[in-house]
Amino acid sequence: MKLTEYVKDRSEVQFGIWIQSGYDNERENHLAIYFGRRCWWFKLDKAIVKPTEKWVDTSHYDWAKPGPDGRCGYTNLIRKHYGFSLHPDCIRIFHGENNDCWPDPGQSSWYFPWAQMRRVRHEFLDANGDVIVSVSDKPNGALDFDAIRAAEEMVPKLTYKMLDFDKKTEVTAKIYQTESQYRYGEKWAKFVGYLVPSKTYRHIHVDYDKETGPERGSWKGGTTGYTAPMLKGESLEEAFYRLSYRDGFSDIKFVR
Repeated sequence: MKLTEYVKDRSEVQFGIWIQSGYDNERENHLAIYFGRRCWWFKLDKAIVKPTEKWVDTSHYDWAKPGPDGRCGYTNLIRKHYGFSLHPDCIRIFHGENNDCWPDPGQSSWYFPWAQMRRVRHEFLDANGDVIVSVSDKPNGALDFDAIRAAEEMVPKLTYKMLDFDKKTEVTAKIYQTESQYRYGEKWAKFVGYLVPSKTYRHIHVDYDKETGPERGSWKGGTTGYTAPMLKGESLEEAFYRLSYRDGFSDIKFVR
């Protein structure tokens, strides 16, 4: 067994231990141990857990060519993992294949209701921070997109013109801000929200009139807008200037 990675000051507190098969053609197993903010990853000498081997048929593609056995395709190795991971808000049990995407058939998760946060207030504000309209989520906690879209149309926006990263392309941006309050506890544990302080977040919302950034016009496409958290005590205008300069914009001018 060989230590391959050690971290002593992770940002998240976590407890857990699991073993997993290697990536791709790796035949070794890996053992992970998490204790608080520390974690250790080991490479095991013996393959205790073996990956699932699945044949992928490519004979229906024009580019496919038969291999030595006369078949068109390849063997896909799917990792497996077994163990558990305990987080502040949930516990995860690993019990089979890990395809690195959601939903993961080899993972089961249970979330602690007292550690989940629910939104109790969502307000659209003008540039001075005064409430224009308040939107409530649905009883089951889902977002009410119709109400959100209506509020987006109603809230007054500030308009700016500026130059993109190339210093040539003029971009028009419209911005506004929202404020949301969250409390801990859902379902039967809602009472927790009245025992611990709530959390309030303010966000800036920016919409551009065209694609922006170095990847505009590419297959990926440029940025057409974003939502970002504002700093404590920061005004809407201050947040916009800070983020715009960060993203390479220049010659920023207020229009109305």
